[in-house]
Amino acid sequence: MTVADLDLGGKKVLMRVDFNVPIEQGVITDDTRIVAALPTIRYVLEKGCPLILMSHLGRPKGRKDDALTLQPVAARLAEKLGSEAKVKMAPDWLGQEVDDMAAALQAGEILMLENTRFHAVEEGKDGVLEDTAKKLAADGKPEAEEAKRAAAEAKKRLKDEQPGVARRLAAMADVYINDAFGAAQGVAVIPNKRKLFLAGNWKMNHNAAETKAVLEELRAKLAGPEHIDLAVCVPYTSLAAAVEALAGTGIAVGAQNVHWLNRGAFTGEIAADMLKELGVRYVILGHSERRELFGETDLYVNLRLRAAFGNRSATDRLHRRNVEAAQSRPDQGGGHQPDRRLSGGFHRRANREGDFGL
Repeated sequence: MTVADLDLGGKKVLMRVDFNVPIEQGVITDDTRIVAALPTIRYVLEKGCPLILMSHLGRPKGRKDDALTLQPVAARLAEKLGSEAKVKMAPDWLGQEVDDMAAALQAGEILMLENTRFHAVEEGKDGVLEDTAKKLAADGKPEAEEAKRAAAEAKKRLKDEQPGVARRLAAMADVYINDAFGAAQGVAVIPNKRKLFLAGNWKMNHNAAETKAVLEELRAKLAGPEHIDLAVCVPYTSLAAAVEALAGTGIAVGAQNVHWLNRGAFTGEIAADMLKELGVRYVILGHSERRELFGETDLYVNLRLRAAFGNRSATDRLHRRNVEAAQSRPDQGGGHQPDRRLSGGFHRRANREGDFGL
């Protein structure tokens, strides 16, 4: 089902979006995800619907962090929409004040809720307590066991609270729309657009035997929906097992990263040709975890995208140019320092127009 199948008719809409955009010193450096959500937002507004938007940003681990507020996102959205809508920023995403703002919302107005990860209940765990427990355990501290118990108790409490929070959010609106996967694959939910694509990212979970067992159990449940293309993106070591387990189901297998060169001394990386040989059709690129935890920039996403699309000669030229630029800056250690001037156009265009397919 898409938003076009719904009888919106001026109903109040709560929409989950993916506005997890890169922000540096309060300034958005890439608004691709905001742009990707605009068609659905405009469609809802055209139906005369008051619209409530919710998203997470970064990893505040259940604590309020002013550096991760969605206020710059609300400002950029207002800039993109202009006179099409009035964008209001909520002080939080839970609480009576937020409920009152949602209740008062009118047609032609958008309420941007604050970062959902400012409350630990969103993820169902207390990231700060869990990180503390892990650090104490790694350091061999006797307090580790008590810290683990505190984290486990917090997790249980937060999981118990989630149904009530969900009911409170549901009470804000008449219709719920999930557009949070729209930016990742350019999914369009407007009538007569491309087929819906839904991919599951397993992250760093399950070895090959576990992957095969899980997929063999799930293949009958996952197969069949004609209106949706499905893919499962598993760790490198489980790719072959996933391809074997899903053979004949129509469910594709995806990888979680790809290097921009076909061969070379790049420990731990994998090339597009290697993935193709395994029967892998998709790859996740530009993931927020790669950016946040490993410092991946637009430039490297650009290079990986070109490799995934098979534009090898352009990738080689860009790679050489970046290496030469890095080597010309000895004060930065000669490493691969990103030149953001190379990064913009192709990355944004690929997000809008098509699959990150192999």
